Amino acid sequence: MPVPHLITSAVPRRQSLLGPLAAIALCGNVSTARAQDDGEAPPPPPKIQTLDDDEGDGKAAPIDSSEAYSDPPPSGKPGKREKHHGMPETHDGFMLRAQLGPVLGSATLRSAPEMKVDGLGAAFSLDMGYALSPELTVHGRYALVNLIIGTAKLGGEQVGAGEEPSVTASMLAASATYYLMPLNAFATLAIGLGVASMEVDQFRETKTDMGWAFNLDLGKEWWFSDNAAMGVVLRGWFSAMAAESDANVFFPAGAVLFSASYQ
Repeated sequence: MPVPHLITSAVPRRQSLLGPLAAIALCGNVSTARAQDDGEAPPPPPKIQTLDDDEGDGKAAPIDSSEAYSDPPPSGKPGKREKHHGMPETHDGFMLRAQLGPVLGSATLRSAPEMKVDGLGAAFSLDMGYALSPELTVHGRYALVNLIIGTAKLGGEQVGAGEEPSVTASMLAASATYYLMPLNAFATLAIGLGVASMEVDQFRETKTDMGWAFNLDLGKEWWFSDNAAMGVVLRGWFSAMAAESDANVFFPAGAVLFSASYQ
């Protein structure tokens, strides 16, 4: 009879396995009962170390949100603050800029005979506008040029001996300035209407009708406060206007200007 033999032989093995387990449980119960009889608190359960438990105290370690999120945290606050409107040293909002410096120009009255004045003087401009973006500002411009030191020729011969000729040109223009950041270099284009007057001596003076004029500026600025900067500008000026008797006045000039701006 093999089957009864197998069953009876398995019983001692099961008993051999249950014996140590029962002994461990019995010891635990006895220690707990003794602690209760002596008025002591039972021993604490064994500590369980979690995956994030670095100290082995059974508590999960806090997770650093900057390491857990490669994108901005769930709160919606950006991890790195970018420059935007209202930040210091940024071209934003209202803009006011003044520029002043020496200019070298030449005004020619195309008539019969032709009159030409070459001279050195001063240039001034005032810009006022608003930034559409940190790189682009649109503004209006009033600009003025006055040549006060030079020579005058009429029909190729110098005239006005003993008197300094003068040329005055002005313009009112719509302008735009583009900034190359973070260099804070810029280019400005201004196109508008202009007038001019030429005076060789007290007997020779010409005033023009309104014509067209434009400026092209290349410059660089340096911030000295959160909203103010100073810089240097190279300016090209050209204007063309009609004068009396079907004559025309052409006025090209170049200037080096010092710039102060608030934005």
